[in-house]
Amino acid sequence: MVGTMGLAGIPFMMVNVALVPIILSVGIDYSIHMLNRYYEERGKELSAEESIVRSVRRVGVAIALAAITTIIGFASFGISRIPPVRNFGLIAGAGIFLIFIGAT
Repeated sequence: MVGTMGLAGIPFMMVNVALVPIILSVGIDYSIHMLNRYYEERGKELSAEESIVRSVRRVGVAIALAAITTIIGFASFGISRIPPVRNFGLIAGAGIFLIFIGAT
């Protein structure tokens, strides 16, 4: 997301240092939930493909809802009159969206 900020011409401020741990921790959480469900399905002696499909169907919905609420929460900073706060919220929301896509 820091590279995307550079491409978009958004100036890097000290508040943006917090983007890395926030996006990283949320991405790790989403991946842990998905992988745990995958391993549970594999334990039922299903094929890898069937385990992936079942994992996305069962846990993917919950992760999608969590991602949507997190994105909305960060995007709410977009109404701020303070440009660094507004940019932080929009970049964090975009980062959560991309990490959700990567985890599912």
